[in-house]
Amino acid sequence: MSSAGRVDGGQIGVRSLPGQGSTFWFELPIRRSAQDVPAARKSLEGLRVMSAIRGRQLAARVADDLKKWRVNAQQVPSVEIMQRLHDTAALGKSWACECLLLDDQGSDQGVIPILGGIHADVLLKTLRIVVITRSSELAARLHDEFSVYVLTGTYKSESLHRLLKRLFDVAGTVRNETTRDALLDHFDLNVDQESILVPDNIEPVTSGRTRGRVLLVEDNPVNLGVVRRVLTRLDMACTVAENGQQALARLKEDSGFDMVLMDCQMPVMDGYEATRQWRAHERDAGGHLPIVAMTANAMPGDREKCLQAGMDDYLAKPVSIGELRAMLDRWVRGECRPLPRLRLMGVRWRRRTALTVACWIALSLRSCARSWTMASRPWCRPFSRIHRS
Repeated sequence: MSSAGRVDGGQIGVRSLPGQGSTFWFELPIRRSAQDVPAARKSLEGLRVMSAIRGRQLAARVADDLKKWRVNAQQVPSVEIMQRLHDTAALGKSWACECLLLDDQGSDQGVIPILGGIHADVLLKTLRIVVITRSSELAARLHDEFSVYVLTGTYKSESLHRLLKRLFDVAGTVRNETTRDALLDHFDLNVDQESILVPDNIEPVTSGRTRGRVLLVEDNPVNLGVVRRVLTRLDMACTVAENGQQALARLKEDSGFDMVLMDCQMPVMDGYEATRQWRAHERDAGGHLPIVAMTANAMPGDREKCLQAGMDDYLAKPVSIGELRAMLDRWVRGECRPLPRLRLMGVRWRRRTALTVACWIALSLRSCARSWTMASRPWCRPFSRIHRS
């Protein structure tokens, strides 16, 4: 059996033989580099944008940015959006509006009807829509129901600039080298994994104090940058290590970490071996630091493998913001955080066990003191009998 179809200028198909298996194949024309195929635009200059942003301050900032980028922009009231879009579309493709900018201004009542009308209009099917909102729930709903692009959280001109350049295939500056900091700080709000993991509406640290310290052990620079940003927005101070060997060095140099997020597959030393070595160190020095595995492995038995290596818990990638917050609440701020061990008379004790032993010793000493008092002071015995009666 054989079948094939055309997708995006290429072909995709499958060949299957009973008892032998199936072969899936595809052919897709792609450019070898940024110079092979010219971009549709060299800049955003002349891009036809209609802005219906209702927030005054936001509308002014966006207008200034569009003017700086030489975009052909016009501000319209929300009640005139449909009429203006139809007027420009009637003039032909060269005059039709290419992009519509909207905001929710704290409410979705005005956005949903507008998007519903545009979505149902055949003449506006090529219109690109960007919505600026602070609500992650609204952003997810708009993305799922209307396939719009969203900028969540506080408005940033570089985010809008990057999104418009990507939507309209604007040529960018080709760089032979990218600095590590630039790669870690890159954050595309409309890439699915990152937009789900790190919505911009998460409130940043406002108290000036962190709730804990996390050692993040990850060799992938993109994953490292994303998770580090999440931890920062959850009020967690984050220190990074690229492999298990670096992680062990960090832990021995600094005993102030509250938890470790440990990737399992890394060069030099993987997460399993690093965890085993650290648990061996703790058996001699005392203490117990929560180590949570964070890996793409999601096969049956992977969780048990992590626990056998000495890890306390397990997170499968891609990790959602809710799962990461719950893990922090459980091991850093919650009941599951192991109590540190104390060393007494050459023996390591958990703090709860040490307190129990101390109370038992105190009660024993008190009983011995009372017995000694009765034995050494006979005149106290009559009063003791009166008190007991």
